[in-house]
Amino acid sequence: MDRIIASTDSEEIATVAKQEGAEVIIRPAELATDTATIVPTYQHAVAAAEVDTQYDLVVLVQPTVPGVLAKDIDAAIEKIIEAGTCSCITICEIVDRPEFMYRAGEGGMLTPYSGVPAGRTQDMEPLYRVNGAVYVTERNTLMDRGVIIDNQSCVGVLMPRERSTDIDTELDFIVAEASLRPQK
Repeated sequence: MDRIIASTDSEEIATVAKQEGAEVIIRPAELATDTATIVPTYQHAVAAAEVDTQYDLVVLVQPTVPGVLAKDIDAAIEKIIEAGTCSCITICEIVDRPEFMYRAGEGGMLTPYSGVPAGRTQDMEPLYRVNGAVYVTERNTLMDRGVIIDNQSCVGVLMPRERSTDIDTELDFIVAEASLRPQK
């Protein structure tokens, strides 16, 4: 059984979600603050949705990554089932390599962040980051263990960088808007 559920404390978002065919779970005030973390919020939504049925998989699609497509969600669900893992996340290739990063110590003294010497970018193995778009988790991994990403049992689905902007700042919004604008 597939269900689309929006968890929110906003009447405006609840109205739009209902208009688009989603069920709505009103989030309690303590789970709707700037400091609330995702796991208890996600657990609340799953517990509220499981009135008559317990689900095998739960899918979290973050609204802060507007580039996610239905095919990304489908691919993540298919991948976790195919791999038999506890979690699947969407990822994208990184641009900023840790081999070129430094920590600033006392007096501005720089020390390499990574113990790996920097070489030619073209010769480095690809590295990936969680892009924050889609998380598919076995229900028990979330509800019983309190994790969304099981680092011992997780696979990834690659999304292109241009659809992987996670909006946390005004600049992120501008970048996402520009990268999602139809090309002429």
